[in-house]
Amino acid sequence: MVSRRVVALIPAHNEENLIDKTILSLVNQSYPLDILVVSDNSTDRTVQIVRAFHLIYSHISLMETKDNHFKKAGALNQVIARLSHEYDYVLCADADTVLDQDIIREAVKELDRDETLGAVCSRAGILDPPVGISWKKKLLWHLQHIEYAGFDTSRIETLGRIKVAHGMASVYRLSAMLDVMRYREEKFGVKDQVYDETNIVEDYELTICLKELGYRVTANMSMLAWTEVPLNVNALWKQRLRWIRGGLDVIRNHGFNEVTANEYFQNLLFIFMTALQAIIAVSIIIALIHGSTLSFGLLTYIIILLIYIDGLYRLRYVQNLTAFDVALKLVFVADLLYCNFYLVVQIYSYYLSFMNKKQTW
Repeated sequence: MVSRRVVALIPAHNEENLIDKTILSLVNQSYPLDILVVSDNSTDRTVQIVRAFHLIYSHISLMETKDNHFKKAGALNQVIARLSHEYDYVLCADADTVLDQDIIREAVKELDRDETLGAVCSRAGILDPPVGISWKKKLLWHLQHIEYAGFDTSRIETLGRIKVAHGMASVYRLSAMLDVMRYREEKFGVKDQVYDETNIVEDYELTICLKELGYRVTANMSMLAWTEVPLNVNALWKQRLRWIRGGLDVIRNHGFNEVTANEYFQNLLFIFMTALQAIIAVSIIIALIHGSTLSFGLLTYIIILLIYIDGLYRLRYVQNLTAFDVALKLVFVADLLYCNFYLVVQIYSYYLSFMNKKQTW
């Protein structure tokens, strides 16, 4: 393997609870790299923790942002603008993410195989839940445990053309990031921005830019990483609303083109299926009110059965699958409620995006 210079960029805002584990997972990498933590307006012990690590490990450094009002995107833009061209690849990882010791080695091998590859992301795992949490939080954790495996399933099915190189752990070709910086200036008239500072899902927007420039984006299932997940409904609602609404803003800003065409199709399909479900629900309600007998054709039962079997099959991608995960899928009720929660989030996201409502992290 050709030796590549790699730098890990870790944007952190008040991450004292987990930043030490994130840094240690980078220190223990099987491939050499420099580590740069970008503290963005932290008011807790994040800075002190990173400085303590720097005293022990010379390849760990700290940068504090100046006058940044654009969250993670702004913090990363400030540091990328100062990066030396001597680096080949850049890992961008969240400060609440723990990375497997071979994640850099696997990423370098993947990027070295194809010069048209702009980025490669990890699998999406989640960290174990805290001990002694309530049953409600445990249920929410297990639902996301299964859901994140579904994300991985989608990446496996679309290798080389994945939807997004996610923010929790992705390795980029530095030259591709700099190409995006120039592209953004030409297309949108903004300077020194690899990440779009006006969008709340900066990882997805960057992925779209890379694709528009002709780069491939993929996932490597040998790259393992685990992140924290929300354990209350309000936090989950806010996170998923940011993901979906931000995604809608991205494709609206970029317009319909060869890259975004599939994203437009997926949204149109969602609207059609949602309308169809609404019509069926109203028909059932009317039938019940009038005392009519409900009957479904054989095809309906076959479709439901296939969806059920597919959900069970995808459990094979769940990391550290538990009996409780399997039970949730078998019973199906909690999973169905979770899907309806997502449905409401997505519908509300359309409203926020098309009405241009202000939304923050």
